[in-house]
Amino acid sequence: ENVKYPKEIKDQNISEKIFIQFIVGKDGKVSNPKLLGEGNEHLTRVAIEAVNKMPNWIPGKKDGKKVAMKMTLPFKFVPKPPASSAPKK
Repeated sequence: ENVKYPKEIKDQNISEKIFIQFIVGKDGKVSNPKLLGEGNEHLTRVAIEAVNKMPNWIPGKKDGKKVAMKMTLPFKFVPKPPASSAPKK
């Protein structure tokens, strides 16, 4: 919902899977998103913006206490094929 495929990348028909790592704090807030490995600059920016817009998560627990944890999410960018102009049956 928060991920918007950049038009300039979609027009170039670029597909890519990138991984964004971030911290879920003891309070559930998401912070410090960063790219793991390599990725297209525009797609990385879009993925990080999406992570920054996430609502709070349920924090991790260790020994019954809330703890901060690293999380990694994959983002797969695939341009949608153009809509078919063939009539529907």
